[in-house]
Amino acid sequence: MHIRKLQLTIVFTTLILCLYSLFTMNFQIFSPIILFLFSLYGILVGVETIQKQQKQIGAISIGLSLFTIVFVIPFILFF
Repeated sequence: MHIRKLQLTIVFTTLILCLYSLFTMNFQIFSPIILFLFSLYGILVGVETIQKQQKQIGAISIGLSLFTIVFVIPFILFF
């Protein structure tokens, strides 16, 4: 139940940041933060999926989210 509450908080925070960046046109500043929050959500979904005995799908979700955090976000920040 705690994972669901955390997921809901991440989704609403991401939605607010998306709307704020849309209206202020600060995409360069907020896009890595939004991408990080989506990746964090993906990790939580993977953990929840593993708890439901679907280990392969959960591992893929966690792996893709970690790939995004490790490789994609630094690429956006520094290039």
